[in-house]
Amino acid sequence: MRLAILFIVVFLMNSLWAQNTYVMDVQSSNVMFYIDDNASNDLDLTSSYTIEFWVYVDSSRPSGSDKLMQRGADGTTGYYWEINEGDGSDNTHYQLKLHTYKDNGSGAENSYVATPDISCNEWHFVSFTYDESVPRLLIHVDGTRVKAIGNSKFQLPASDQPLHFFAGSNSYNPFEGRIDELRISNTNRHGWNDYTVSTTDPPFSDDANTVLLYHFDDNTELPPLSSASNFTFTHHNGRPSDGNRAITSSNYVSVSNLPLPVELTSFTASVSGSIVELNWQTATEINNSGFEIERRNVNNDWQKIGFVEGAGNSNSPREYSFTDNVGKAGNFSYRLKQIDLDGSYKYSNEIEVTIENSMTFELKQNYPNPFNPTTTISYVLPSIAGSNAANVEPIVYDALGRKVATLVNKEQTPGNYSVQFNAGNLPSGLYFYRLSYGNLELSRKMLLLK
Repeated sequence: MRLAILFIVVFLMNSLWAQNTYVMDVQSSNVMFYIDDNASNDLDLTSSYTIEFWVYVDSSRPSGSDKLMQRGADGTTGYYWEINEGDGSDNTHYQLKLHTYKDNGSGAENSYVATPDISCNEWHFVSFTYDESVPRLLIHVDGTRVKAIGNSKFQLPASDQPLHFFAGSNSYNPFEGRIDELRISNTNRHGWNDYTVSTTDPPFSDDANTVLLYHFDDNTELPPLSSASNFTFTHHNGRPSDGNRAITSSNYVSVSNLPLPVELTSFTASVSGSIVELNWQTATEINNSGFEIERRNVNNDWQKIGFVEGAGNSNSPREYSFTDNVGKAGNFSYRLKQIDLDGSYKYSNEIEVTIENSMTFELKQNYPNPFNPTTTISYVLPSIAGSNAANVEPIVYDALGRKVATLVNKEQTPGNYSVQFNAGNLPSGLYFYRLSYGNLELSRKMLLLK
């Protein structure tokens, strides 16, 4: 009987941009450019602001912290964004951290806030939005609000320094990764609620609140690559400012040449009795070794229950399935651990299922029967009202009613169980086995022939 069916679909980010054909790639290269504000003060975002961009961080990045953007020297009035390792030690996640330094009259006051862990080897859209009227800083990752800081610590201070991109300093590495659609605005573009964002969205528009906008689409926003080392940047309103660059054509990467992660388009679960059927589909796969299937019960740790081999590399949809014979009632969560050929991995979202109690108390006939000298005794334990477990005691008796073996004597939860009985030291003859479970009892007979 089909007791419960639960379908949950997990959609992950597409990895191609419809609006352009290039992204800025600054991996493993000392790429840097800066915007010198001069006297225009466009970069003094001292009221409301929004800084947003798409970013891709590779799991092979060196350990430590990377500078993404900075205005002002370390320890002086200014601000910067850095990329830190995530809470784990496997380099599969990172955090984006905003630092602000303000002169409070007795020295620089340092404040910082970090995103939760973000998965490496995937494109993510990150926005930092400060609303002066509240005051409040909101951080969204892929359109989901992940942080809300209700004070004025993250109002950006004025500075007479240029805004540097990708430049390391002191103990910080230069940024190594990919970036696209970078926009800095002097207004709060995102509010408290979550919003929808996709890599297929049209490019950012240029409006009166745009301070800087870079599509990174084959130099459309940066000077021609044939320019001299010193050149002019142009803001949205056409005002020029001096800059410095170390950007070559190799830093523009066609999205068609970017490695696509394993793109999971659906992940579903259906329940029939105590059996859970998992199904998932991928749109594309690059270097996919396969999927570990993990399950946990309420308040329990994740456990690996199986592995399904991946397609390796594929540009067409692939379908996968896995059957889990849980054998007991309860609430369970499942997730996929997708593993690359190099050993790096990432997790899918979790899906939950509920298995209703449909089991009855049952003591099955031993197998084989007759037997010599071992046999298997199986039984089914149902839920008992008011308890998640009860003491179980399968006992074997001889034909005269004398106890010859106690096979189990402990608490067990509802489910299917088997236990082996070895009669190597007993004579041939008729034996009985009885199962006690709470106030329930069942018994059967079996024959030992030597």
